[in-house]
Amino acid sequence: VRNGAQLTLVLSRAQRIVTASADCTAKIWEVESGKCLDTLEGLLYGHDKTVTCAAFSPDGTLVVTASDDKTAKIWSTKSC
Repeated sequence: VRNGAQLTLVLSRAQRIVTASADCTAKIWEVESGKCLDTLEGLLYGHDKTVTCAAFSPDGTLVVTASDDKTAKIWSTKSC
């Protein structure tokens, strides 16, 4: 994390963490190994500005992200 950058972490029941970042992405991480399982981004569907928050749905199958670009996105975690 760069000096002054904001980092948001949210833990799921499935031992995964989702992070929101100033690089316009959110990432899903495996807690035990520290491995990045997925990067939520994309030219067509991703955010244009800092992702300010991210959260798992109660069942862990979705992630919602919000951004300084004034949008919220819903992402599937089924590939993780």
